[in-house]
Amino acid sequence: MLATEKEYVAAEIRRDEAALQRLIDERFVFKANDGTRTDKDAFIRRVLAMCMVGQTIRERTLLVEGKVALVFGTAELRVRVAGRGDAVSALRYTAAYVKRDDQWRIGDGGLVAESLGNFDAPEYVRQVEQCVDGQ
Repeated sequence: MLATEKEYVAAEIRRDEAALQRLIDERFVFKANDGTRTDKDAFIRRVLAMCMVGQTIRERTLLVEGKVALVFGTAELRVRVAGRGDAVSALRYTAAYVKRDDQWRIGDGGLVAESLGNFDAPEYVRQVEQCVDGQ
């Protein structure tokens, strides 16, 4: 299970669409701390649009019960922003995984992200949209 979590983080950083499609279940929902909900396809499009240059997992706790796993953690995401260098967002997250066909995937419990500190959702979207690809 932990290997799948690590593979998911690497796929976000590499913006690996094929891996994200495989690792995220069809019933996936991303839930932001402002109440916004995003389905699988929109979430993957958002990840692919980001210029994430790094992600540091500060802590991670894993709870596995049969074919269901919960991951609780804190992370710092580094995103390249045009004209401003790197922006860092710290967040606490919960990911609900389900094992289907011998493959762990982020399931219908989805991914919940809660910002640590001051999170300005419109500013975050602006930064993502101003990403300079390949830097």
